[in-house]
Amino acid sequence: MYLKIKDFDNGKPILYGQNQTRTPFGVNLSDRDILPDLKGRKSVPEGSFLAEIDNEIRFLPRGSAATAILPTSPLVELTGSTQSFKVGDTLTQVTGYAKITLDGTIAAGDVFTIAIDAVTYSYTATAASAATLATLIASGGPVSISGDGPIPTYSIPGVKVTAQGTTLILQANDSYALNVSCSSGTARMNVITTDPGYLGACIVPLGTINSIVQDTVSGNRVITLNANAAFAAPVGSRIGLRVDRLLGIAPIAMDFTDEPIRHYAPICEADGVYEKNLPYCDRQIKRELSDLRINRSFYRAS
Repeated sequence: MYLKIKDFDNGKPILYGQNQTRTPFGVNLSDRDILPDLKGRKSVPEGSFLAEIDNEIRFLPRGSAATAILPTSPLVELTGSTQSFKVGDTLTQVTGYAKITLDGTIAAGDVFTIAIDAVTYSYTATAASAATLATLIASGGPVSISGDGPIPTYSIPGVKVTAQGTTLILQANDSYALNVSCSSGTARMNVITTDPGYLGACIVPLGTINSIVQDTVSGNRVITLNANAAFAAPVGSRIGLRVDRLLGIAPIAMDFTDEPIRHYAPICEADGVYEKNLPYCDRQIKRELSDLRINRSFYRAS
């Protein structure tokens, strides 16, 4: 006689209230798109997002870089929804990326302003050179309009600024709002982003997945690309795949180990979703799935 033991988990609450939910379509999900965990189970935690990727329906493969990604190494360590990646996927920095080009006629004394989310910085040009200005902003840090003086890096956590000639490259750990301005009518700051008004995605792929090792106790997975990463990305960078569209969220955990095919209707509108209980979320997802009303909390004692 054999005794089969199954693990049970009460899970975390994902939805707040259920006065209004929409599930306009159903999808088929397969175990072939799920990596096994340390126990050998092909499971997906509650609160995972679903997306259409290259005409296939998958749980959204997206995570945060646990260590800096280097152009001298093919290794990418991610934390987040790592069970949804698979060999052959093409990784990219999916959000938190933008470029600002400096051109036009720049004069000493011109003030250049960059607003990232709710934090605004300004820098006064010391020479009539776009390349010099870009280097000084990236290396010396801008001057806060609030009067805090020069700072080595941006105050918003996870924002890195580097200079390439007359271009500033911004990489952040989320899709912050981005705006620019300059005091001179002859100088220009041009924002290049895939998400107008925000830090968007990098259109250059990091590389294609060659292999994925078993996840660690912390849930991280180390991914090996076919070649060295195409560009550097700091810790916290959001890494994933380009998607055709986001479909919704699954508020329940799913185990595909004994049931390899599941039919499910993702929720695309709800009274609210507890962000703190999700295995992964970012500002880009919150904007695209705004009908889910994703918030950290919905009640706070006075």
